[in-house]
Amino acid sequence: LQSEDRLAHLTLIRACEAIGAATLSVSETDLRLDQGLRESSDLICADLALHDLPCGRAVRLQTAAVMAGLPAETAPADLAALAVDPADETVLRLFRTSGTTGRPKLISISAASLRGNIYVQLDGRRISGIGGGYVSVYGLNVGSAYITAACALTLGETMRFLDVATLIAEFDALPDFTTVMVPSEAALIASHRAGQGKAARRAGLHVIGMTLPPTLRANLAAHAVTCVQNTYSLSETGRVAHLDEAGTAETIPGVTVRMLADDGTAVPDGKPGRIAVRSPALFSGYYGAGGGNANLVDGWLVTSDIGVMLSPTRFRVLGRSDDMLNIAGTKLAPDAFEAVLRRLPAVTDAALLSVPDGQGVERLLVMLQMADDSQRQAMPAMVTASLPENLGHVSIVFTGPMPRTESGKLRRAELRESWLRHVQAGVGQAGAGQG
Repeated sequence: LQSEDRLAHLTLIRACEAIGAATLSVSETDLRLDQGLRESSDLICADLALHDLPCGRAVRLQTAAVMAGLPAETAPADLAALAVDPADETVLRLFRTSGTTGRPKLISISAASLRGNIYVQLDGRRISGIGGGYVSVYGLNVGSAYITAACALTLGETMRFLDVATLIAEFDALPDFTTVMVPSEAALIASHRAGQGKAARRAGLHVIGMTLPPTLRANLAAHAVTCVQNTYSLSETGRVAHLDEAGTAETIPGVTVRMLADDGTAVPDGKPGRIAVRSPALFSGYYGAGGGNANLVDGWLVTSDIGVMLSPTRFRVLGRSDDMLNIAGTKLAPDAFEAVLRRLPAVTDAALLSVPDGQGVERLLVMLQMADDSQRQAMPAMVTASLPENLGHVSIVFTGPMPRTESGKLRRAELRESWLRHVQAGVGQAGAGQG
């Protein structure tokens, strides 16, 4: 189910929920490439030219006709008329995971999951003290975009569907609002407003996908919005914890986090382990997974993230178990060090990769995106000081924006493959001088 008109799209999703039909929103490319997705869909409705799409029951939406044909009591101006209260176990929505760890999965969001997601969203509204308006900048195929829209409807907030460029242009003219963005687009707003000498206005910005670099966080607070929030979130659980300026996570009320060893036993505070989450927003399983829900254990989601508990409600994320780098035999969790590098002067983004040298030994490659060239000469020394010792030769390259998922997660495998193609084409590396 997909419409480029996001108001029509949201109305159609809510209408399907009202009759207990689960929906999934995907791109035309998804449908063309994923035969299983096509074959498992009872009906495909889209603002797309579907006449050449090999699927059974496909309907092309005429958005204007669909909207005009709605009964007055379910007009888009009053989406609350589509509010329903289905049984907890009813699956209402399916989301595709980002696919950063392999083939994307389908996440089932039940009625209970949706209510729980709205509950944890409300904590952000409480912290900001800002209500009354919500601005959506992403398509509703993005899980967080739909969840925040559902929360806004529940609260009776006025919704606006804008793109980032329009939001920047109309930023000061809008009534008080909250919105959700990934860091790269939040940075566009911060840079634009800082360049114009603008001060922060009363609004709330929730940044997802990665820990905010301190410089970007400070610029947003100084020039964009009065409340900046950054959360540790998962597709399967929604918001889990608020991240402070140092990247320390404080769990949202109603959410519990603990660290587990590989055998499933609890890890004491101060020791690293796999992050496990219990939340009212917990998804109901992977759709069509059969036995593929092994990471759901007794109401806990056992994630691929590695972290350390600091107290019963505070923890720090160290990285992903499946992102762990092996640098010439030394194991390195990249996320924590990338966060350190993003705090260096003029650095707007950073990525650590493991790439083979001429002898096939995996070496560390540091990729940096810089706001300007003022600090380039100083970077090798600062990077070396920010990393563990005994890593051998470390290389630094300067790059433009790095590939990320719609939720802001780094596409590390894609970035590594892109670099290897450059190397094969004869592009050299610049050594940082460590080893």
